[in-house]
Amino acid sequence: MSMIAITLPFVLAFLAGCTEVAASREASVAVYVADDQGRPLSGIAVLVDDTPIATTNEAGHARVIVQAEKRARVRLKAQCPDAYRDAEARSVALSRADSQKAPLTLRMVCAPKLRTLSVVVRAPGGEGLTLRADGAPVAKIAADGTAHVVLQRAPETDLRLSLDTTGAPKLLPQFPVREVHVTDRDEIVVFDQTLTTRPAPARLRRIAPKPSPTVPVQHVPYPIGRSN
Repeated sequence: MSMIAITLPFVLAFLAGCTEVAASREASVAVYVADDQGRPLSGIAVLVDDTPIATTNEAGHARVIVQAEKRARVRLKAQCPDAYRDAEARSVALSRADSQKAPLTLRMVCAPKLRTLSVVVRAPGGEGLTLRADGAPVAKIAADGTAHVVLQRAPETDLRLSLDTTGAPKLLPQFPVREVHVTDRDEIVVFDQTLTTRPAPARLRRIAPKPSPTVPVQHVPYPIGRSN
């Protein structure tokens, strides 16, 4: 058998392997990045396996074409601004470059790191009391018994609102509290508190002792110096 006949199968196998490598995989991805209110975010970097590939335009859109020779999947992620949490990474499957697969569309959401709480306090009779949030003073109760303040807290945490009655010992209850669990959305928190005034202690009335009844004195005549 000739040398050519011996090596031909190996050459064909080698060429087939080269063809397999050359046929790279790719994915065409249309990415839309917005905040949790649906508003588009521009200038957001889109990362493929932690490498910046594209940036969103003013409408929040970016187009990414990913190519790889051997890998079957890649990871896409939006790098959100500092005030936001990074969008959840998405795994994208790569197909053969010669297949006419429709472009993939991904929507990525940048949620804020802090949630906004609009706090409304209604405490008639509590004029001048200090509203505290987790112990820190944040507002004063106005003459109409109300207070308004905007707070920011991390989602899935707890907030403690309280009215400081240190300078009003006659108000009841003393140091009322409202516990709030912060969810992953902006909210309006209403703190309704009924206040009453502690009644003054009853004054004890002194009762004068009654005079002892007067016992009449009886005089019995008795002769003096007279004998029977």
